[in-house]
Amino acid sequence: MKNKRQKYLLLVFIILLIVTAFILFTGREKDLVAPERVQLPIREVEIDFNFLQLLQQLRFTSFSEIPEFVEEAGREDPFLRNEEDI
Repeated sequence: MKNKRQKYLLLVFIILLIVTAFILFTGREKDLVAPERVQLPIREVEIDFNFLQLLQQLRFTSFSEIPEFVEEAGREDPFLRNEEDI
């Protein structure tokens, strides 16, 4: 039973090798021609620098207008160590 299975597997392997070799060798005989390179037109790039004015306005904006947080925090920060743990 084992020998019979090995014979079939060997036969399948040989057939696969033959098919692969046939495909590789027949594919190489064709002369493949590379397509012509097409030169795309160069477009002019326009950069809108108005965003720099917005950044400058934000730089001079004062953050003192934001009110301070007055409520109590919901829970303790788990990443802060207590002095007792040290």
